[in-house]
Amino acid sequence: SPDIVSFKGTFSTKHHPPETSHSGSFIEKASTHDSGSIDVVHGELKSLDVGLALVADRSEDADLSPQESKRLRRKIDWHLLPMLFLIYTVVLRFLLGASEGSMTAGLMLVCSMFYTRTEIGERLGWTFQCNGLAVIISGFLQFGIAHTSPSLKPQQWQWLMLTTALITFMPFLLFLLFFPNNPTNAWFLSEEERIRAVKRVKENQNGIETKVWKRYQAAETIKDPKTWVMAFMAGFTAMIGGVGVQYALIIKNFGFTQLQTALRGIPGGVAQIIAILLGCYALRRLPNSRAWISIISWIPSILGCLIEICVPIENRVAHLVGIYLLFSGGSPAFIMSMSWVTSAVSGHTKKTTTAALFLTFYALGQTLSTQFWLSKYAPRDRTPFGITLMSHLASILCTLLFRFLLVRENRRRDRMREDARTSGVGVGRFEEWAWVETVDGDHGSVRRRKVDKTYLDLTDGENLSFRYVL
Repeated sequence: SPDIVSFKGTFSTKHHPPETSHSGSFIEKASTHDSGSIDVVHGELKSLDVGLALVADRSEDADLSPQESKRLRRKIDWHLLPMLFLIYTVVLRFLLGASEGSMTAGLMLVCSMFYTRTEIGERLGWTFQCNGLAVIISGFLQFGIAHTSPSLKPQQWQWLMLTTALITFMPFLLFLLFFPNNPTNAWFLSEEERIRAVKRVKENQNGIETKVWKRYQAAETIKDPKTWVMAFMAGFTAMIGGVGVQYALIIKNFGFTQLQTALRGIPGGVAQIIAILLGCYALRRLPNSRAWISIISWIPSILGCLIEICVPIENRVAHLVGIYLLFSGGSPAFIMSMSWVTSAVSGHTKKTTTAALFLTFYALGQTLSTQFWLSKYAPRDRTPFGITLMSHLASILCTLLFRFLLVRENRRRDRMREDARTSGVGVGRFEEWAWVETVDGDHGSVRRRKVDKTYLDLTDGENLSFRYVL
């Protein structure tokens, strides 16, 4: 049998397998030749997707039935989502943001490994709802701790930090012991279910996971204009975070006591949960409408900013409503953006690099959003709310630009495919499968296997059969 741990290989998208295997030095990236084929040569199997070893000999298997796919999805949901919900609820506090910063990136990668494009957005949204749940729990914790004596040690804020730190320890143990790396080694799936779980998500066209960092994919990420549109989209979306950081002071400036302020922050979490539920439901019914769902979700935040800017400060009820509208607006838009990062990028290194840049700009936006909430603007805070309003409008423009780029590229690829079919030249570049040749390390014999190009760890730029979701 062929050596599938470390092998020489040629991957070609020609209609017929080559008669002989290639030899010579090996390269990391795919190269397109005039003949219309794509040859990808790797030194080791770990350079390719981890799902390849499971499905390489199963290319002719029948597709999963809707009932089987649904059953498998439910099993994955019951084992993954509770832990994801838990970790997002307890907003992780060991080394503060240094540890918390990895959560969203990990969430996007995990969802892209286990779920299809149409399922990813909802799972991201359901998990992100736990931020709203955390706001509710935090409000009750703050209300309870506010009843302790401020003169005793530990102080009130120290009690809050100690409590949340202890709560985070349980998810740490659960993740360490039970959370799987990917579907190929998920402990709660049988061997056959692992194969089906990998095949079930092949429509994503971005594989499962690759253990090798590929510099050419990172370089492609930097050169891809879509990367920077997504990054700026994340940065502008995150600028609503200033309201989240300052909301206790903002509400207190309306004339409420500390205890009243702690309780009046709770409806903001409820508003966030409701808004994400509505966004996820819309995505389920209209799976190719991320841009429009995102834009519509900004309307409550825009109204909230206008209320805070225009309504007299004496109208405390209106201002509270404005704050709750702000809480409900940005989250669905961010969910749609995360869904795009996980679904519109292929190639494991490119996907992780894109996610890193996306979240870096998100962190920059969060940092910047706190800098213009200055005491000289209180209690009206017209300038901070005005800047927040402009960030919403900038996010909408980035969303429209990103959708335009994806639509244009999809249409370009469709035209190229039709031209190739008409001329008969380069048709193989648009096929969804490829031939894999493995060379036996002991005998030198060659074995050819037909596999889906999903498992070759090609980027969305290399794989011309890749189509972008909208």
